[in-house]
Amino acid sequence: MNLDDPFSTAPQKTRADGFSDVTQAGKFTQDHIDAARYLNDSGSQKAALRATLYTLAALTLFTLWLGVDLAYVYFSLTVFVVAGNFPIFFCLFKPKLRNPSPPFALLPPNDCDAQELPFYSILVPVLDEPGMMQQIATSLAHINYPYQRLEILILLETRDQATMASAMNINWGAHIHLVAVPSGKPNTKARACNYGLSIARGEFVVIFDAEDKPHSDQLRTAAAIFATRDASLVCLQAPLQIHLAHNKWLQNQFALEYKILFSLALQVLSNLNMVMPLGGSSNHFHTESLRKVGGWDAFNLTEDAELSMRLAKNGFRTQMLSPPTIENAPHSLSVWFNQRTRWLTGHIQTWCIHMRHPRDTLNLIGWRNFLAFNAIILGRLFSGLLHASYLIYLLVALPDLVGSQATFTIYLATPIPIILFSVGIIYSPADSWPHKIWLSLTQPFYWALTSLALLNACWRILTSRLDWLKTSHRPY
Repeated sequence: MNLDDPFSTAPQKTRADGFSDVTQAGKFTQDHIDAARYLNDSGSQKAALRATLYTLAALTLFTLWLGVDLAYVYFSLTVFVVAGNFPIFFCLFKPKLRNPSPPFALLPPNDCDAQELPFYSILVPVLDEPGMMQQIATSLAHINYPYQRLEILILLETRDQATMASAMNINWGAHIHLVAVPSGKPNTKARACNYGLSIARGEFVVIFDAEDKPHSDQLRTAAAIFATRDASLVCLQAPLQIHLAHNKWLQNQFALEYKILFSLALQVLSNLNMVMPLGGSSNHFHTESLRKVGGWDAFNLTEDAELSMRLAKNGFRTQMLSPPTIENAPHSLSVWFNQRTRWLTGHIQTWCIHMRHPRDTLNLIGWRNFLAFNAIILGRLFSGLLHASYLIYLLVALPDLVGSQATFTIYLATPIPIILFSVGIIYSPADSWPHKIWLSLTQPFYWALTSLALLNACWRILTSRLDWLKTSHRPY
């Protein structure tokens, strides 16, 4: 199969070693080929990443050389924080925006005719996960969907012999296929997903990661929503919830971040019918629409966020889904740091791609989505630097803040941290109030850590190290 043109139909056949094989059998329409070629011509591997970083660094040094009153710096940073977290502040004026929609009541009853449900494909890309195969099998077995209307493709890299050997020792169901993804470049999750997409037979397709535990009714609820959809709704994002195996500060902060993101920020964007960055898992797609836009950008390290913008550019909508997926938190600082570096690198790639021609992007997605995209992506990129600057400023300006020398701009910006602190308490995963308050108070320190990951991401871009920083997982 030609992986430069991954969207060729390829029926499956089972090999003697238990793995599924693929054979070439025709092509999709010219639209699909053009969409895939667009990625080769304009995707992440062609983005002017270094030039963008040099420009931002020059502007930063110029600003520092000019010298600005610290009070105005603090106020400007606060305005930036508000812009990046605008879904949170929207809820102050319209609380109903955070309500999930539609409800669970939409899911089909268990006794409905299986033929009434659409055929579904599940893609599970795995790499260096020999210890996770049994948990994957257990999690997939709990999915409440007729097996005759379901196919599950476990996408294993050919070079990953340890995981392939582990997978062979699992007693998989007849609807679960082990697919060996041929070796090739780039070595990314997105490339494996594109290979799975090329052979998926489902009307709809969903991505699950190795550590995921999807809600048993997630597919049935998604099928019910898609059944009533208009043609523009092609993607559903299930909320990701963090399973806390250990009561550690870093893992609790990670869980708090996810809770605010998926239960508040993305829910607001969904209800406002605005572009929203996808999470890397539990994305449900209308298969043909996903193929039409070219699948995933295999060179982008946050292929999910980039895809959400490409969907919007093609006039497609994304909506939140209620049944959640349980995930693990990074079990160490080094794992968290590598994961965050990968995310921030991918966000830089995504911004460079879609802001290369800002006027064209604005015309395609409209001013609301244009402003939302820039606020969210740039807010994620600079949130660490903003929080680090905020903490430094508090130390320097503390005498003025408690004395009579505080300027009007400081007083004007003070309510913002209070609001964010309150949101942190409300969505904190902690059980006790003292622990909730502690986690919310220390949020700025957690976000300040991301500034180090941003610097590492910039360094890796400047040194042309855009390889995949794989996140390792452990069984629950």
